[in-house]
Amino acid sequence: MRSIIVVGVVAGVVAAFVGAGGSRGGQVKPVAEEQPKLWVAVSMSHSVYDPFTFNVKGPEIHLGLVNDGAQTVETGLRESVLIVNGKPLTGEKWNAALKECLKGDTWEKLRPGDHTVVVCPLQGLIGETGTYRLSWKGKHFQSPETVLRFLPRDPVPSKEPGVKLWAAVRVLPPVVVMDRPGVCYNTLHLELMNDGNETVETGVADSVLHLNDLRFRGGDWRRALFGGIGSDDWTRLPPGISTGKAIGSWQSIFPEPGIFRASWRGKDFQSPEITYRVLPPKAK
Repeated sequence: MRSIIVVGVVAGVVAAFVGAGGSRGGQVKPVAEEQPKLWVAVSMSHSVYDPFTFNVKGPEIHLGLVNDGAQTVETGLRESVLIVNGKPLTGEKWNAALKECLKGDTWEKLRPGDHTVVVCPLQGLIGETGTYRLSWKGKHFQSPETVLRFLPRDPVPSKEPGVKLWAAVRVLPPVVVMDRPGVCYNTLHLELMNDGNETVETGVADSVLHLNDLRFRGGDWRRALFGGIGSDDWTRLPPGISTGKAIGSWQSIFPEPGIFRASWRGKDFQSPEITYRVLPPKAK
């Protein structure tokens, strides 16, 4: 009984204190809601696209989202936009493309630690000859840029002498979960375009892959560059021609979970840097 009386007295004192003017420290401030922590990256199905040759599919952009926060979040993908050369691409065509790629509901919400990859067709959205810088922007995210190059029907060789090689590197998908420690299924793609007016030595044998603070050259890297099916264009590239190589899931490129920045450099070329991510194996 005594303990009940004491509690009642204390409760009465607190009520009287609050009723008389509240806490001396002022009003209690509301706790700020945690902002969504969405990590994002994009990659292309093609870095070089020739609309005048047979293609099974047109160019597609792959968006990878990871929820690094502690709460389930809305992705906001339905209101997202494509940024092309620094300007948002809006209108009926983009809305139709977005509706096409947002089928189902697995992309609407992400639980903590979960990820999603959305693939959106760009056919009809970008069709003029040129090189485009693309990123994807939503309310709570904006990806780093990737590149897409549309080739003309008849490429015009440069009038200036010298080697003019254009290069790109991409990783598909931009987010992947390791199947088990040391094993995942990304694919690294390397692409070259000869913008000069004569056939040139590409120099890929001596090229270097820059991966965060690592440098891959010679040895295993050279074997990866020349393994599997290849063509003469890979080492000697005629003017106006593009060539490429899919390296596959080479373990040195995807050694462990983490965020990776990659670029590819040779004597006469350097690709823009791209970003991709490897997530740890999920508990079974």
